[in-house]
Order: sequence, then C-alpha cells, then structure tokens
Amino acid sequence: MRNNVVESFGVVTKEFATSFENAFLYISDPENLPKWTVLFREASDSHAVLDTPDGPQQFGFKTHTSFENGVIDWFIISEQGRRVDKSASRLQKLENGNCVYSFMFFVLPQAGESHSEALERQTNLIEEELSRLKVIFEA
Repeated sequence: MRNNVVESFGVVTKEFATSFENAFLYISDPENLPKWTVLFREASDSHAVLDTPDGPQQFGFKTHTSFENGVIDWFIISEQGRRVDKSASRLQKLENGNCVYSFMFFVLPQAGESHSEALERQTNLIEEELSRLKVIFEA
C-alpha cells in the first residue's frame, strides 16, 4: 500500500539469457503454460484447465499477442462468457542479446485473505513461475 492506496495489481520482472524471439514464441504458446506455471493443467487457444481451491476447473481462454510490441496477454473466461481474470505481460529486447519479461497481474484475494496477503501470495507465485521460465531458457 502506498499513500493509503490499496495496490490492485502487482508486477514481477525477470531477465532471461535467451533471444526475444525464442522467449516470445515459447511464452505466447498456450500449450507451454502447464510447463512453467503452477495453476495451469492444460491450455489451448480456446480453453484452459486450472487448479482452483475447488479442484480442477475448465475455463474459456484467449491469448492476445503482438510480436512487434512484445505483448502477451491472457484472458480467462467463465462458462457464462464473463472475463474472470486477465494477465498482461511484456517482453523487451536488451542490448546484450537477452530479454526482460514483465508480468502484471491483478490482486485477487481468496476467502479470509487480506489484500496485502493476496498481493504477497500472488507475487511469490509469479516469481516462482518466472524462475521456472528462466531455467527453461537457460538450460
């Protein structure tokens, strides 16, 4: 919280020793999400199965990308067609040949969880996922 304003989002950034092109193609492919994320069991251009507190659940899923701008955004959609969650990410080329990936997420407190606890939990989760990506790219 800054200046008595509740943070409604968080951002986690990590540098990868791989090319922009390699990182973009891997990250933007929904079928790779289960390989580096914690909650995705499967994903495609149209649906995703996520681990939830109530067990695995299927959702609609869309990926919006722009290679030129390094944009990779995901939308999780309920059976009723409502957007349930959105994640926005950006990939940038670095002068040293590496790339930097920034992942922005919206804070979603779980039952009985404070806003600051949710921010910390989600930040830790995204940091773990980006560390998995780093291992994939730098192996």
